[in-house]
Amino acid sequence: MKRFVKLIKEKEERLKKSYAKSELKNIEKITSDLETQHQQIKDDLIEINYLLSLIEEHQIKAANSTDIKKIGQLNNWLTKIKIAFEKYHLRHVDTLSAADITFLQNEKRNLELEKTRLEVEHHYIHALIAKAKVYEMDVFDSVCKELTKGQTITEVGEKLVAHFGKQLANEITYDMGRRQLMRFIENTFAIDRIRTKKLIDVLEKSKVINFKIDISTIPVYPDLEIYSDFSDVNYIPLFGIWHINA
Repeated sequence: MKRFVKLIKEKEERLKKSYAKSELKNIEKITSDLETQHQQIKDDLIEINYLLSLIEEHQIKAANSTDIKKIGQLNNWLTKIKIAFEKYHLRHVDTLSAADITFLQNEKRNLELEKTRLEVEHHYIHALIAKAKVYEMDVFDSVCKELTKGQTITEVGEKLVAHFGKQLANEITYDMGRRQLMRFIENTFAIDRIRTKKLIDVLEKSKVINFKIDISTIPVYPDLEIYSDFSDVNYIPLFGIWHINA
């Protein structure tokens, strides 16, 4: 846990420095790394809860030992004991040997300790992600003001809604809708194409605009045996709706 806390503090310090310098790419990278770590912890907790549920009906108590087992690679350990736990799950408790009971008691204790550790880490990472998102939105706003000569993200979003409504009128491809939005932004804020592209990227990342694909337009590919008939298809545009969230 000390190592984890140290790493979290280091990431928080990097996040603060990047925010102070308005380094958007660094903030996005740190946030992405945290979200990946956060998801892994959630997946591990689901697996641990599953394993604990397998022996719940056996009413086996966790060992009281004060020794803390060094788990090493968590995923490898979970995979290893999963095989054993699923096997014991199918057996009645009366058929388990003393060695089986001892194994289950010890591993149940280890699972509970790992669960507690992961829940604490989950809390820390969740809080840091929330802070990173606030920093990210602040930097988005700063970039938006710089690109539009003073307009905030909220103000840009309101202008988009005033012109287009809450979504672009017709179901179109991603590229077609993006070009419509870019033309409006270029004309409204009198900025060049490069700045317009940057602004569109910021608006997408901050969820002011987002494209939702119509899944009914996704092509259904044939069986692999006749897939060669479609080998000349390089790109199939997908249709959807551009939404404006302001």
